[in-house]
Amino acid sequence: MFGKRRKPSGFGLHIQDHQIKLAALSGSGSRIKVRRVHSAALPEGVIKEGRILDEDAVLGTLRQAVQSMGARGSRTVLTIPTSSVVMRRSTMPRMNDRELRNMIDVELNGGSTQLPFKNPVFDFARAGENEDGTDVIIFATPEETVHQYAGMARKAGLVPVAVDLAPLSLLRLLHRALDAAHAKLPERFMILHVESETVEASIHVGGYPAFFRSIPVQLRSLLDEDTDYMEAYGRYLSVELARVINYYKYSVDPDEEAGIDLLFLAGEQHFADGLVPVLSREFSCTVQTLDLSTIVNAHVPDIASYAVPIGLALKGA
Repeated sequence: MFGKRRKPSGFGLHIQDHQIKLAALSGSGSRIKVRRVHSAALPEGVIKEGRILDEDAVLGTLRQAVQSMGARGSRTVLTIPTSSVVMRRSTMPRMNDRELRNMIDVELNGGSTQLPFKNPVFDFARAGENEDGTDVIIFATPEETVHQYAGMARKAGLVPVAVDLAPLSLLRLLHRALDAAHAKLPERFMILHVESETVEASIHVGGYPAFFRSIPVQLRSLLDEDTDYMEAYGRYLSVELARVINYYKYSVDPDEEAGIDLLFLAGEQHFADGLVPVLSREFSCTVQTLDLSTIVNAHVPDIASYAVPIGLALKGA
């Protein structure tokens, strides 16, 4: 996404409101070799809902992380905020990628496709053919967002080669894990990246992303509960997920009557593991964690919490 490179970078950088995470991979083959990982908390308030409010503070933390990882000069794929990206699905005439890109460019810059921002940077994925042409999924984000995030990585000593989204990074890992298990993707599934302060939810249909939503977790309201913390977290998340699913069904794809077949949990291991029984009681679909043990070689505690930067570093592999 948003990059024309084809070879894997080896480094992935996940930038969130409250922390940054780096992962370095090496070698190739059926199993992913994780050489090093690093995480660092960001000062409170320097990034809010994906908007960088204090670039100097973020840059200082990122520079220390790059130095600690010995990553200076490394080709890196990094995240931009999911909340900054607009996703559209459209049917286009059959044509080659260059012609298709030019047509999308025209559509996004003055055509019939309406965006809530100007100067979009975009990428697209083909999602099959139909009798009218080619199904295309378009991802667009403000140019200034890409420049700000990539520019910050560059100032920290990295060489940004592409940007991506956390849900697409996790989808890349999920494909690897299911291939290793000789299993197939369900028709409709959801991936949740769960952490203490935020949840990234993505709905996928037919193997392609259909809807993204970032869910802030209100820690203070959870801590006021008289029940177990994970139970309170799970109930709060269940309510928010029900809203996400209903919005998708009635506003994004009202012709879609089927529900979610499977819910995959990734992110901080204790949250993912703890939420499985809670969400299993609330939703009729199967709920399970995204198991990295079958595809990752790493002697790192809680390697699951680095799923996003690992998936980023695999881009192009």
